Amino acid sequence: MSDPVSLGETVFETERLRLEPLRESHAAELFELLSDRRLYTFVPQDPPESLAWLAARYKRLETRRSTDGSEEWLNWVVRSKADGACIGTVQVTLCRDGRAQLAYEIGVSTWRRGFATEACARVIEALFKQGATEVWAELDTRNEASIRLLQRLGFQRGAFKPKADHFKGTDSDEWTYSLPRPAEPRRMHAAFRLAVFLGLLIAGAAAIGFGWRALGLPRQMREGVIQPWPLLATGALLVLLGVGVTWLSLRRMEGRGLRTVGLWFAPGNLGDRVVGELSPRLSRACSASSGAPASRCRHSWNNQIAVVDRGGHGRRRHGE
Repeated sequence: MSDPVSLGETVFETERLRLEPLRESHAAELFELLSDRRLYTFVPQDPPESLAWLAARYKRLETRRSTDGSEEWLNWVVRSKADGACIGTVQVTLCRDGRAQLAYEIGVSTWRRGFATEACARVIEALFKQGATEVWAELDTRNEASIRLLQRLGFQRGAFKPKADHFKGTDSDEWTYSLPRPAEPRRMHAAFRLAVFLGLLIAGAAAIGFGWRALGLPRQMREGVIQPWPLLATGALLVLLGVGVTWLSLRRMEGRGLRTVGLWFAPGNLGDRVVGELSPRLSRACSASSGAPASRCRHSWNNQIAVVDRGGHGRRRHGE
């Protein structure tokens, strides 16, 4: 990625939310929210021990990087624009190979209002624009709300890890979900586009000329039976119409994934709409054994983090 630390210091906004970089000072606003035990149903962590403990943790996370430099720790506080209240966090662990592990937590009082989807979609968009190759998450298989949310965002189910952990008196099985970076749209070569445009334009003009001759219009104009100017104006309008239709057709070929002249034009840019416009593919699955492939991030998570706005959390924290 181009500059992950700079990305972690960037403020993002959505229609209803403001995502600001996590600071030590946010601990006071988030401590009560994070003290609700309902947030920790599907994770081995427990609520923060104290406000001082949470503030110290957030101070460490302000570095945006692990001590060995192998991971970038990007954290945002989710703030409601309506009342300015902090309602949760979004976290990303970014590895050197460009893969990003995503999670978030949303306060109980704001569950089921789509805030997690809205915040997460904005972060995913930023990650892909910065060059991330894949965004992934892992979660307890019992966390059905988390699974539905990831599916809405376009994630695909990957590896299943039975008994991935044991906490709160029970074994925890785990799913891995992933979302690969969308392919960049391939545009028509300029020469090909120009050739198609000119060819259709010439064909349209020839068709108009053939029609005029078939109707005997040139002879009637010479004999004064009809006036030439209305016909010329009509012909010019038809040519302009042909130009417009040709241009729109070329744009559609490039942007909508149509097959034309034996070439494939990939769907257009992720850009303004991450949710609903992605064409996710099943990416390389995590190993179902004790460790993921070497290219994977280590499972050291930044915060006790939710993978949905109903208390589904990521497995690890940064530095643990």
